[in-house]
Amino acid sequence: MERMLILFSAPADPERFEKLYFEDHAPLVKKMPGLRHYVVARNPRGVGAESPYWMVVELDWDDRDAMRASWRSPEGEAVTTHAAQLDAERTTLTFTAGDLLAG
Repeated sequence: MERMLILFSAPADPERFEKLYFEDHAPLVKKMPGLRHYVVARNPRGVGAESPYWMVVELDWDDRDAMRASWRSPEGEAVTTHAAQLDAERTTLTFTAGDLLAG
């Protein structure tokens, strides 16, 4: 499995961000070929400290090749283009591959 975590810090205008993300961006993401799992977590809480993140997005594909092909597809390119409209202060991408160890 190949996982992408997208960590958003607080946007300048949360209402605008949520409207753009959930009405426009999320439907584009859902169309990406090979995408197996898509979760959005708002207002994550840190353990023992406040979280520096405002929203976390988790995306899974079968493997790295499937993820790369998905991002290179017309649907993936549309997601990338639209992401430029999101007004989050920063976006951090982390790629990890691993096995599910617990159900």
